[in-house]
Amino acid sequence: MKPQEEEEEVNSSSTTTMDAGSSTASASAARRALFAAVEGGRNGTDDVLSTRPLVKLFFKKQSSEWSSSTTTGNTDESSIDDDDNNDLDQPLFGDDVSEKEQQTILGDVIKSPKFNKGHARRLFAGLTGILRYVVENEDYVPASAYENDDDVDADIGADADLGLEGGTNNAALRTSFGSSIMTGGGGGGPGTISPNDIEPDVQSTEALLFMRACCLLLESYLDGLADRRPPSTTTGNTTNGKGNGSGNAVTREYAIIDEAFQVAELLHDSLFSLQSCGPVAVRVQASVSSLCESWWHKSFEGREQLVTMLVPLLVAKTLDGAAQKSDVRRLFVMREALDLLDFADPSIDYLRSLLLRTASSPHYLRTVEGRRIIAHIFQLDVDLVQDLHRSIRVQIPDAKKTILDAYGDIYLRSWKDSEDDEEIRTAIEEHALQDLMVSCLHLADAKLAKSVRTVLSPLHRAKKSPDVDKLLHRMYGPILWRALSAANPIVRLNATPVLADTFPLRDPDEGEDRTEAVVGKTVDALMALLRDPAPKIRVAGSNAAGRILVAFWDALPTSDIRRLLGEIITKHSSDASSAAVRAEAVATVSLLIEAEHSRAVLRPLLPSIGNLIHDKVERVRLAVVKMLVKIKKIRGLKYYHVVPVEHLLARLQAEGEVLDNPTGPVATELTGLMLNSYFPQGDGVTGSDQIKRTLMFLTNNGDAASIFYQNIAFHLSTGSVAKLAAMLLRCLSAAIEADVKADATVTKATKKGKKRSRDQPTADEENGSDKTLNASNTKLMASIAETICCLWESISSSLSEADQEEVRGFLIESFSGSTLTDALTHFERKYEDAVENENKTQQIECRCIGSALLRCAGNLTPAVVDGL
Repeated sequence: MKPQEEEEEVNSSSTTTMDAGSSTASASAARRALFAAVEGGRNGTDDVLSTRPLVKLFFKKQSSEWSSSTTTGNTDESSIDDDDNNDLDQPLFGDDVSEKEQQTILGDVIKSPKFNKGHARRLFAGLTGILRYVVENEDYVPASAYENDDDVDADIGADADLGLEGGTNNAALRTSFGSSIMTGGGGGGPGTISPNDIEPDVQSTEALLFMRACCLLLESYLDGLADRRPPSTTTGNTTNGKGNGSGNAVTREYAIIDEAFQVAELLHDSLFSLQSCGPVAVRVQASVSSLCESWWHKSFEGREQLVTMLVPLLVAKTLDGAAQKSDVRRLFVMREALDLLDFADPSIDYLRSLLLRTASSPHYLRTVEGRRIIAHIFQLDVDLVQDLHRSIRVQIPDAKKTILDAYGDIYLRSWKDSEDDEEIRTAIEEHALQDLMVSCLHLADAKLAKSVRTVLSPLHRAKKSPDVDKLLHRMYGPILWRALSAANPIVRLNATPVLADTFPLRDPDEGEDRTEAVVGKTVDALMALLRDPAPKIRVAGSNAAGRILVAFWDALPTSDIRRLLGEIITKHSSDASSAAVRAEAVATVSLLIEAEHSRAVLRPLLPSIGNLIHDKVERVRLAVVKMLVKIKKIRGLKYYHVVPVEHLLARLQAEGEVLDNPTGPVATELTGLMLNSYFPQGDGVTGSDQIKRTLMFLTNNGDAASIFYQNIAFHLSTGSVAKLAAMLLRCLSAAIEADVKADATVTKATKKGKKRSRDQPTADEENGSDKTLNASNTKLMASIAETICCLWESISSSLSEADQEEVRGFLIESFSGSTLTDALTHFERKYEDAVENENKTQQIECRCIGSALLRCAGNLTPAVVDGL
């Protein structure tokens, strides 16, 4: 468009009205309306400014709520020539167009390539004059935000410059309701006046909506410029020019007209003042923040000047009680702007305190972006390194493991990112890492020392990196060897796990000869630890030796492996002075057995460890059983070659009868170990197979089987246990039926004169005794009844859960009717016969059966059991 044609279009006083059914207006009409709203807002003079036309254009809903015209900056309506502004009141959009659609249409006009630089200069030049008047006169501040004029004047005079590179003097903008967050807010600043406490008024609301319209226009303009630019190329230099190793290469900066920058700068300078100007201002503040972020990400010129207030505001929002993880992510993508902060300026002290608070913020520690921000903060200033480390250190004593791991990741990343800044890296090593390493060796509190080691674990795990390997050698070398031979046993105890974590502690550039010397020195230190007079240190030494052997078995000399294994298996496993040492010896062998290359050496030594299955201390026995469970999973090794089955069953029986701990950890683990032997599962296994194994177990070793089935619910589903109980009940009923038939046969034979003693079995019974279950075997019947009762009691708590209703119904159906009554009646007769025959053993067994059946009946309602 030619300049003359453009002038005619801008000065045109007529606007196009949308048809009621149309959803879009012509671009030229919308553009003319924008210019008319902005230049009409000046009313053709230099001293009378109005925000109303642009607000009416963008926010027709709010505008319709105002019944009379109010002019921002001049409340005398007679000063505005109504005749000159009649065209501004003519609607551009129909009533069927929503406010959001209206704003989208206007934004598309600004984004369009037809909106050229001349258009942009005119539009933003007009906005600048009005916006500057609004900001300088604080027209956007509601009257209720002022406590009194004296407080306002005092705060305006007291506020100081931000003290940031590229910043501007905004003292006049920070009043009692918007003090600088860089200096801690001050009286009535952010955090002291809640936005909900401010009562909005028409004048301030109109000014705030005008500011938001400016944001929308400017963002649309930035989007249009960015869409039309060629693909960007990045430079290899970091934002701060120091090459701090953060890897955040930035895009070249793109030119933009001065008028647009002036609007953005005025909006940016009002960020903190908006904090305490009511709910509408908070939304406007969000729009201004979005604008400044967009300016930064799209790399327009002057972006450094539009983050001096934005960055502190973003940091403060991430630490607010209502902060979201998305707030942390917003700051993360802006983290390069933190490099612009001048930490030598005293006015930044409050922002400094905010940055230190990030070290204890859950939103930072639980997100990858948050941890990377904290690691980046380490790069900002040398003096900040020590302060940030102190902020982290005070959190360590009460922190959970996940938080400790997060701190470890932060330290490791910050050290890696400082590769190109020797001053920062030195500060991190000397003031942070060295302090942690010394603390983990010399802390008297074992729990706290372990927490510090957890923080250092990511650094230890990164030892495969040559740079990290050198760091560990350089920093641990002077202190670790002294700690291992210290007179204080606490220091030796703390140093032992570190020796395993950092093995081999050497400089990778020093060659193989040096490495061999370090290995020999480490083995000597381990032998000294294994023979230490303090049991806790012998335990820690055994664990450290096992970890080193597993990781470096192939790299260690055979003679050193034999020395360490001989000390652990021969001496530690038989250490009568400490059960903890014996248990740790077993645990170390369990650790070693997982390494395939160690099995050939350990195979003949395992039975000597297996003898500890009968140790008097439960902790040792449990360690042996856990070792057997691991061996069971290894192809080529059999757990019953380490501990014979007879010993396992004897141990299982002893846990219940001798130690009176039938459901203790040892019995539970033994049940899991032998589960597949006595209760097979899997494809092709039928219920008949399972019941045969169960009956065989009950017949051959009823005492051990009783303990086994009390713990089987820990390893099977509730439904499987209920199914087994029901199958055993059917077996009991079948045995009773077989016994009744046998009695009838004997009675019939007696009538024919073929008298036989009831105590002597028939020929058929002798031939089929191994195949036929008969209730005459009251010992087996007692075991079955007790097992049924134990199985039900083991799942009683689970049956009360809502999702087990089907299993509960299955059990009730299986045990209801006359099943229990018939069984109880039958064994009552058996008991009477035993009394008559003076068979004490059978009497006891019948009473056990009756007791178990009554306990089962007690789990049912009387209505479902006949005769009880």
